[in-house]
Amino acid sequence: MNGHRENFESTLVTNPMDVETLYGEQDLAATSLFSGGFINFGYWKGLRIGSKISKKTRALSSQRLYEKIFDLLAVNKEDTVLEIGCGLGNGCILLNKTCAPSYIIGIDASKAQIRRANEYHKASLLGSEDTIKFGVSKAENLQIAENSITKAFSLEALQHFSSPDRFLKSLFKILKTNGKLVISTFFFRSDPPISFFDSFPNFSNGVDKVVKLQTFCSKLEKYGFKNIRTRSIGKHVWSGFDRWVSQTEYKATWDRYWIQAYQQGLLDYYIIEAEKTES
Repeated sequence: MNGHRENFESTLVTNPMDVETLYGEQDLAATSLFSGGFINFGYWKGLRIGSKISKKTRALSSQRLYEKIFDLLAVNKEDTVLEIGCGLGNGCILLNKTCAPSYIIGIDASKAQIRRANEYHKASLLGSEDTIKFGVSKAENLQIAENSITKAFSLEALQHFSSPDRFLKSLFKILKTNGKLVISTFFFRSDPPISFFDSFPNFSNGVDKVVKLQTFCSKLEKYGFKNIRTRSIGKHVWSGFDRWVSQTEYKATWDRYWIQAYQQGLLDYYIIEAEKTES
């Protein structure tokens, strides 16, 4: 990676590390990298970014990313929706407020995150047991009835999955015919050079996995998904996030390398749509 690497420090990531520690003990959502209880890079299109970004604007960028997913899913009141990697559950709560589907399930592999989700949204969940449910589950082994989900989405969680193959195989079984999946996260355009891992400790210690766009789309086809569509939204993600990081205490950490990797063409931020159609 280009840049003055000696001036950048590691943040939140130590060796060894796992996803539970990152989201549990270290509580990534509570850091200044994020705001409003969301954990994503944000979708900054149309947001006013002045000399300094407010916490409200940072939270709105994350909310906008969820709303873009909801629009693509075309969620209606008849849908049963699954979020894989729901974190603190704010996306599920937002979905309920804006789209009011029949039922929402939010799962996360982190026990700490699901505990927090149930605590933070205790008031919202009261009397909504038949509408929203949070539970601990790994993406690769979804404990949900087959042919029961009409819409599913995952926002910036795929990079943590130990096996995209098992995830897609498991998800395909629980989706109803004509069910839809939307994945939103960063994907690699090609295999990164060895030097890339020197700059990104989250990849070198295994918290994040390298997932190539073409490879993942091929896996979608392999497990039966059709009408696969990809779109790059990196120009509305990386610059805004980097501007935000530059005004936080993480301005001299490896988190500033994301935009460099994007500018060098190593990775980009994508939204992928896919459907389970009749055979």
